[in-house]
Amino acid sequence: DGLFVPSLYTGACLGRCVGICARLLTRNTGVQAELHPGVYAMVGAAAVLGGVCRVTISLVVIMYELTSALQLIVPFMIAVLTAKAVGDH
Repeated sequence: DGLFVPSLYTGACLGRCVGICARLLTRNTGVQAELHPGVYAMVGAAAVLGGVCRVTISLVVIMYELTSALQLIVPFMIAVLTAKAVGDH
């Protein structure tokens, strides 16, 4: 059975839910920050796939190639390394 696409989908769904909740919380508290749930979805997808497959650098490169967003490399790295560390523990 495949793990790649279901892991990406699950992580993207969970990440988007977290992004929507974060945006609602910032609106209700009056914080002037523009949050994009799509970014949370991409980072969540990378984190879940990194935790399931235990890949790090290649996954960060794949996610960068999907988004072409250089500013997301650090969040991808943090999410993937944290997921791998939790999965290895």
